[in-house]
Amino acid sequence: MIKSKLLTVASIYLFFNVFAAISYAETIGILSAMPAELENLKSKITHQKVVSKGIIKGKIGSHTVYVTLSGIGKVNTAAMTQKLISEYQINVLIFSGVAGGINPAFNVGDVVFVSQAFQHDFGYLGERFTMHAVGTVPEIGIGTGDESVYFDLDKFWSKELLVKMKKNAAQFAELFTPVQVDGKDYLPALKFDGIVATGDQFLANDVKKQSLLDQKADIVEMEGAAVAQIAQKNKIPA
Repeated sequence: MIKSKLLTVASIYLFFNVFAAISYAETIGILSAMPAELENLKSKITHQKVVSKGIIKGKIGSHTVYVTLSGIGKVNTAAMTQKLISEYQINVLIFSGVAGGINPAFNVGDVVFVSQAFQHDFGYLGERFTMHAVGTVPEIGIGTGDESVYFDLDKFWSKELLVKMKKNAAQFAELFTPVQVDGKDYLPALKFDGIVATGDQFLANDVKKQSLLDQKADIVEMEGAAVAQIAQKNKIPA
């Protein structure tokens, strides 16, 4: 049984780092799977207005934000992500939540900037499971099997903005305070260029954990790569 470490994939610090880095006004969609993951952020949004069931419009600085829950799992998340893009003309997407720790160098409370994502449960299941890039199944003639399974989350961000975001994040990280879990204090660390494995499974299995480590996963959860897939189809940063 895996005793997964709980990690913050984005957290409130990421949001304000992103907003501070972008000097021009954007329309930003913010999603989380569960209510607790949005609780702190909502208190920082001004001019709040409910524009649709479960979707709040507001302002953070000069930016217009649409904040909502995606629900758990890839399908729920993909549907809500596309709804935000199609109905509210989102320019930037941010997904925030918690994840299980795969990389042993990551610890409870760490804040992770994800730069790559993959869907660990997409592939071909014969005598053994072979993971493939989403949309390819070379065993039945779709794709070659050489396609990368990873979504590059830096693809639609400018290099200059990424540098500024990381610089601002490092400054925010100096304000981190310890979090207590099971009576033990952990001082969160800031992690850049994380790789997230996403799938419609809540994992508690050491064999699967090792397979994700072999795929260079740092953290595992159930939504992030779905956001990445929809964002890249719409050619917007996430």
